[in-house]
Amino acid sequence: GKILSLVQTRLPWAADKNFGSLFHRDNPAKQFHGLTDEQNGMNNQMAIVQIANWQEKYPAFAWCVSLGEGWYLPSQQELSLLMDSRSVVNATLTMHNAPIVEEQYWSSIEFNEKFAWVVGMRTPLNKLGDYPVRAVYAF
Repeated sequence: GKILSLVQTRLPWAADKNFGSLFHRDNPAKQFHGLTDEQNGMNNQMAIVQIANWQEKYPAFAWCVSLGEGWYLPSQQELSLLMDSRSVVNATLTMHNAPIVEEQYWSSIEFNEKFAWVVGMRTPLNKLGDYPVRAVYAF
């Protein structure tokens, strides 16, 4: 099974503010890492943590890991399942005085070097944007 964090935040997917019109392969925050596992966000998370200084470069991923061992930024499919069960999940979150599930969240899936998928809107958005982040934990 999986559980959803009782806390959430708003952070960018990537922190590099210097994207500009040129793409520089020497800066990992600007690279396309091929994070494409739509079923298991932990696999995408494990690819990010292999990058030097990943905590500063990828704030959404770092925040999820900061919740403790095993927490990660979910994949598109994991978030889609959450959205499909939103009424049940929100009832439980409300009982625990936790923020209810919002309309959209960052997923751990990349679209390209500048965009990552946001689930809810089902569209890729610029990795530098502050969008809701919620972590999941598999057990």
